[in-house]
Amino acid sequence: MLDFEISENGSDPGSNPGGSMYHQIYIFEMLIFYMISLSFLRKEHEMVERELIELEENMCSEEINYSNIKHVFSRLINLWNFHEEKEEKIFKDIKDKNPNFNLDKMVFEHRELTGIKKAILETLNSGSDSEIKASLDTDVKMLIEKLRKHMKDEEVILNNLDVM
Repeated sequence: MLDFEISENGSDPGSNPGGSMYHQIYIFEMLIFYMISLSFLRKEHEMVERELIELEENMCSEEINYSNIKHVFSRLINLWNFHEEKEEKIFKDIKDKNPNFNLDKMVFEHRELTGIKKAILETLNSGSDSEIKASLDTDVKMLIEKLRKHMKDEEVILNNLDVM
């Protein structure tokens, strides 16, 4: 994967020793960029997962505390929105540097998740306990499942990313 013997112009490395050094620096910078970016994304995925667990715990209570669910969901949405914005910038940068990177699937899923989040927010803000209960049983469970799958898929894709 990392071949430091290739010069920038593709000639014999001995004929352009400076090119080989620049290539090494470029590869080193790319590796650092990917390592830092992926580390941040993984940490944020862990934070999102903690919010999902808390949301599930609140939903499973015998007596559902709707105001607490709204609060937890609000924290989840704020975290997810921040994460998604940063993630799309990182993905775009990866795509610019690695044209084989499939950005479309992840961006499509982000849009799909945004639609589900909006529907849940509308229901939570409606004030109707029956609508909220129905949304918790369907929409929120679906969002939790899709978010977890989406984060897992991202991890697989990013772990298998060929940085060069």
